[in-house]
Amino acid sequence: MCKAMKQETQDSKLRTQNFNSGFTLTELIVVISILTIMATLGLASYRDYREKNNLRIAAQEIRSALVEAQNLALAPEDKDESGNVAQGYGIYLRRGMPPPDPKEVFWTTNRAYASEYSPRYKRRDIKTPENIRLFGFGALDDSPTNQVYIFFPTPIQIPGGKEIFFDSHKSGVGIIILRNPSISGKNKIDITINCDTGEINISDIHS
Repeated sequence: MCKAMKQETQDSKLRTQNFNSGFTLTELIVVISILTIMATLGLASYRDYREKNNLRIAAQEIRSALVEAQNLALAPEDKDESGNVAQGYGIYLRRGMPPPDPKEVFWTTNRAYASEYSPRYKRRDIKTPENIRLFGFGALDDSPTNQVYIFFPTPIQIPGGKEIFFDSHKSGVGIIILRNPSISGKNKIDITINCDTGEINISDIHS
């Protein structure tokens, strides 16, 4: 009898200890609050990473289009309806329009910048993430403009074998600035074109 009562007392104590070892309502609220904060911070970090990655993708797409135009100018493969062979290839960018900003690879049979390469034939659109905007461009010593032509003439009858036009500039460095308004703080990236060497570079993301 005594042994049975002793066993029952021990079982009762164990049940009491197990009950007391559970979470109180306050502790549960604290834990849930911490998890919510961690999830919010993680989501914000992921969004920031995704939007910065979109900015890098857009810059890489424009750089790829520039390289494409460079390579096509070395071996033109387009002709107009009269059989005239392309005299050069380039890209055209314009900002200040409803998104997405117009971006295209073009070719022309007219190398004269004064006519804005008219007639100008679109070869393809340059696809970039929809929220990426053209922030500005121009030669580094100029004020930014609303549109730009970067043109690579075919090397036929050109002393030295090549030219690069950043609008009317044939020397120095031109710059294209992209911006992602979805990012606060550092939300711009630059693509630079060296008209003297043909080098095309992408900067780090900056404010």
